[in-house]
Amino acid sequence: MSETLELVCQLVERDKFRVSVHAVQELVDDGLLIEPIIRAVATGKQEPAVLVTAYRPDPQRWDASFTRRRQR
Repeated sequence: MSETLELVCQLVERDKFRVSVHAVQELVDDGLLIEPIIRAVATGKQEPAVLVTAYRPDPQRWDASFTRRRQR
C-alpha cells in the first residue's frame, strides 16, 4: 500500500475526512450512499485512488464509453 493511501485510510478510520458539497450533491442525485464508498477506502483493499466525486454518468451527456462528454 502506498504511503498516500495508508494516510487516507488512517484519516478515514479516525473520521478525519470531509466530503465536498459537490460530492454530496452528486451522490444524492444518483441515489448513491457514502458509507460503502468510505468503507472501501478505509479497508485499503482498492488500488491507490482518491475519491474526488461520485456519480452515475448520464448517457445523454456522455459518449458510449463514458470517457468524454457529448458536444452540446
